[in-house]
Amino acid sequence: MKTLKPLSAITALGFFIFTAHGAGSFNVPGTSCPWLAGMPNGSTGGGGDTAPAESPVNAAGIQVSAGAVFTFSASGGAFNYPCCGSIGPEGDTNNIYQVSPMNGMATITAPTVALLGVFLDDNVPSGFSPPPGLDFSTAAARDFLTLQPSLRQPFFIGDGLTSGGVTQQFVAPAGATRFFLGIMDNVCYDNSGSFSVTVTNDNFCSPHRATALAALASGVFVGASLLDLGCGYTNSPSVRIIGGGGSGAGATAEVLNGHVVSINVTNGGCCYTNLPKILIESPPFVPTVGIAVSKVKVTQNVRVNHNYILEASYDLQNWTATSLQFTAESESIVSEFDVDAVGRYFRLREVP
Repeated sequence: MKTLKPLSAITALGFFIFTAHGAGSFNVPGTSCPWLAGMPNGSTGGGGDTAPAESPVNAAGIQVSAGAVFTFSASGGAFNYPCCGSIGPEGDTNNIYQVSPMNGMATITAPTVALLGVFLDDNVPSGFSPPPGLDFSTAAARDFLTLQPSLRQPFFIGDGLTSGGVTQQFVAPAGATRFFLGIMDNVCYDNSGSFSVTVTNDNFCSPHRATALAALASGVFVGASLLDLGCGYTNSPSVRIIGGGGSGAGATAEVLNGHVVSINVTNGGCCYTNLPKILIESPPFVPTVGIAVSKVKVTQNVRVNHNYILEASYDLQNWTATSLQFTAESESIVSEFDVDAVGRYFRLREVP
């Protein structure tokens, strides 16, 4: 096994197959050194790596912008040396490396030969101080649902799935214009094999609300893990913390490029005995009402954290409230009403 040596910077190698707007397939050779990303030809990396021979793969053809959400699918195997057995994109989890900062790129700790990514702006990275490094040395650290790395901060991709088979989401940082793929190794020139990687820019989706899971410490709300970034947001949505046996917790949401990218605690509250529910307001859309054939069961499609009244009418001119004003805690609410006593027409009215 190679000894760990300081690394350097990166650019691009391998071939690209354009498949659709916002998606592409790439071959990432085992010789792809992430620490040569964005570096000019002749630049050196660790242990004899040079650009462009050991440069990483530039994901050309994929739109990269701040807040863009990426997903990955990876397969194949690379060899650490030409010998020693094929290693999949998750890397050799029994062999953890730490690569030192080089060429403006941050340090990273991760399984050897794992698939990595790094976002850059249009500048040569070596002209900047490295950002803080990331640590993916444990299975828990690699089992994230969403990850938002900084510019010049190499990060673990692996096969793009959690241990439970859930697709992981990666958010491009502010200023990002380019994206590179490489492998976790301090000396890449003598590797072989390759990974087949599909990269998808998931920015194009139907508007839906973000969801998050609360975190507690000693009965205090201390943060949240985003389960779904949502999409279609034009402004920061409201956030409510409800239940959990406590009170007083508060938070705000940060939106980037139509997605919720972080939940920021404004008040930890007190005395929570169970995880509270985090309700993030829905993105803008027109509320609708759907009525089942029975004309008794009414489905209300609404925006979370907004107030509504369901009204009914016989003549479409005189409207009567069928319920008290309510604040939506779900985007789809099903209620049952005595239709004969109320009327044959329904409408949903949003109220302040």
